Amino acid sequence: MCVNKCSKINSADNDSSGARNNDENNKQNTNNNNNNTNNNNNKQNNNKKEMVMLSAKEFTQLYQLVYEMMTDFGVQMKGETYRRYLKEIQRFVQQSVVARLDELVARKVDAERFCREFSAMWPRFKTFVKGMVNVFGYLERYFIPKQIERHAPGVRKLKDKAYAVYRVLVVNKYAPTVVDYVVEQVRADRHDEDIDKDTVQRCIEVFMQVGELEENALEVYQKLLEKPLLEMTTLHYARVATSWVDKHGLADYLKLAEVAIGKETAMSSTGTGYVPQESQSVLLKCVWTQLLLEPLEQLITKESGLALLLTTRRIDDLKRLHTMCQMFEGGLEPVREHVIKHVRSLGASILTKHLTTSSSSSSTEPPQSKAGSSDNVKKNKKKNDKGDDEMVSIGSGSSMVQQVIELHQHYQEVIRAAFKKDVAFQSALTLAFRSFLNERSAVHRHLAVYAHHLLRKTSKLALDRTEQMLDQILFLYEYIDDKDLFDVTYQTLLADRLLHDSFRSEHVEKAVIGKLRARSGYAWTNKLQGMFTDVKVSKELMDAFSKWKEDASSSSSSSSSSSSSSSSLTSSSSAYSAVKLDVTMCTSAYWPSVKSMPFHMPTELVAPTEQYVQFYVGHRPGHKVQWRMDFGQADVDVVFAPGVRKTLVVSTLQMMVLLAFNNETINSSNNDSNNNNSSSSAERSSKRPSGVLSFGDMLTITGVPEAELANHVMSLAHPASGKVLLKKPNNASLARGHLFRLNAKFTSKRNRIPIPLLDVVKHQHAKAKEERATVMIQRRHIVDTRIVRIMKTRKTLDHNSLLTEVIDQVRARFKPDVRFVVKRIQHHVGEEEFLRRDNNDRKLYHYIA
Repeated sequence: MCVNKCSKINSADNDSSGARNNDENNKQNTNNNNNNTNNNNNKQNNNKKEMVMLSAKEFTQLYQLVYEMMTDFGVQMKGETYRRYLKEIQRFVQQSVVARLDELVARKVDAERFCREFSAMWPRFKTFVKGMVNVFGYLERYFIPKQIERHAPGVRKLKDKAYAVYRVLVVNKYAPTVVDYVVEQVRADRHDEDIDKDTVQRCIEVFMQVGELEENALEVYQKLLEKPLLEMTTLHYARVATSWVDKHGLADYLKLAEVAIGKETAMSSTGTGYVPQESQSVLLKCVWTQLLLEPLEQLITKESGLALLLTTRRIDDLKRLHTMCQMFEGGLEPVREHVIKHVRSLGASILTKHLTTSSSSSSTEPPQSKAGSSDNVKKNKKKNDKGDDEMVSIGSGSSMVQQVIELHQHYQEVIRAAFKKDVAFQSALTLAFRSFLNERSAVHRHLAVYAHHLLRKTSKLALDRTEQMLDQILFLYEYIDDKDLFDVTYQTLLADRLLHDSFRSEHVEKAVIGKLRARSGYAWTNKLQGMFTDVKVSKELMDAFSKWKEDASSSSSSSSSSSSSSSSLTSSSSAYSAVKLDVTMCTSAYWPSVKSMPFHMPTELVAPTEQYVQFYVGHRPGHKVQWRMDFGQADVDVVFAPGVRKTLVVSTLQMMVLLAFNNETINSSNNDSNNNNSSSSAERSSKRPSGVLSFGDMLTITGVPEAELANHVMSLAHPASGKVLLKKPNNASLARGHLFRLNAKFTSKRNRIPIPLLDVVKHQHAKAKEERATVMIQRRHIVDTRIVRIMKTRKTLDHNSLLTEVIDQVRARFKPDVRFVVKRIQHHVGEEEFLRRDNNDRKLYHYIA
């Protein structure tokens, strides 16, 4: 046991001499003589041996003496003993620590030697305090706790009080010298100079341990040493960052910063470091702030900054950026914001480039939306034969979708590989794509058209690659706010694929429908599934119709000819051959709800269509058949000149135009029951050569509206079709008085020639408006349903709550206009009378059952 053999006990006994008997006084005098002798020896040895080892017997005697003093005397004596303990601690510090350090200061020793002595004093003081606390253990256990409970001023535990004395007399006094030394040594270490890490570590431990018994254990260290150290660190790395930013790009800068942060981490690592781990987070945050947070905006916006790393897919550098920026809260936010801006900018530039160039062209419409295939046009066929991607023949709209898909795939991979699927960056990618995709209303149509071309038989992509591309389209579909606009276009194009039997794989088609169901719900995708069911049932009906005709033919000698939306007609001047009919029965609730088009059924098709209606009504009583000639396709045999017979694959409206050139067809039309049309047609026929029809004649014979028929007629006269018809005057305009006739010089190496249906821009704009009008009607029904459903459940609801709930429920299908929803609410209050206002509160609605 080590303890300083001092005059403490002697002083305490002298104060109590009047209270004890002579034997006790003699005992105390003997102890005093022994203590005085020891003090003299200490002075003679010049404090070279300030502490001596006590034997067990000596320790027991000292402890017994303190015990007797604490038990035999009153509270006053106990308080005096506590004060004498404190005085002895102060004496030891002054004589053994302060005197030695003052001597070194007077000798002007160097800072390193001074700090070595300073740090060596602390463990010796702790040993002394430990011995004193053991000797005065009874005081520690019984007197001090009671005084603390009574909130006696200045009373603390013995060790706490001793450390407080050392902090005041030693640490506070010599802190400037020690702190300057430590800070300078850390600065030198950052410049790769050799330093005495042991001394630095021991000096820091003094500041850490001297306050460990305080309420804030790190208060002394933080106030005296950590604050100057952080100030120096801030200035140092601010200068370093400025220098590196000027010299290096983001990738190289990150490598240098990574090394610097790694070195700072090593300074506080267990075993090799000298900076306390308790201070590591604060110190690293200071370094991180100066090296990354402060210059980050400047770094990522440089020409060699984040945009370059993202575009060139520098995964390792991006990983480093992500790892370093996520060290502290909020570090990734500037990077995330820049990723959003970067992706949004790239996406917006793609849309601007393609939509501005294609807005006045026909690229947004599938090249064969009604009949034929533009791949058979010689110019496009040459391109496709080179093995280019399918988008070559699709147009700039689909090229745009391809680039958007590639952009999405690129940044999906970057986020997965570099940012470790960080949810913050996944949401950033979603936000960026939502932003630029919803800026243009035409995007939904481009996506649907691109999917249409991937799903057609003419697609050259492998099935697995097709499924991957469709998955990407569905990703983009999720980003679109107005999903119902995409749905209408997709449904129309699916109808085109089904009616023309041009879909590539029923399995892939149904897989897409299943994925759309997961994103859009059952109601709409059920219609798509119903379209497939109709096609399947129609094939079964055609088989039954063929058998029905055979049965009818065997029971009657009369035969009837058939016609269809997909026909094979032989054109001649005397008669027409039998018509092969192929009918698809479409349930109106499933198929695109386009307004029915008026027309006059060609004479050649009257008998077969009536025959099919007779069969169908017999099999499906109560059902009504309505023919849709605007969705059909036909194979027409045309004799252009003697010995020149070709089969043209055309739309049913083009078929009706070609049939009008049959003399029999013209004559029968002129003899039609419609007398006013008959007289006008006969008069025109007498004024022009046989086989020539005006556009006005075509409108009269077919009964098709001008807006619908114009596109089909001009496609027959276009050079891309080989000019099946010759037009006079030969220009791009069309008027009722313009004349047409069959091109007697028509030539082609092929016997079966698909005629592409070319797009008319004005017609497509009108069609887009019609689709949007249909969508608005659907939206009105959806909003009305939600209003009634919510109020039926809630019974009473205020205006704002009803408005919020309706918007939340319809947001999955489209982004509603608040004014539109308010208008529908007012409609139910005023006209439908499902709701009524509260008599006292006009903003409160009640449901009327």
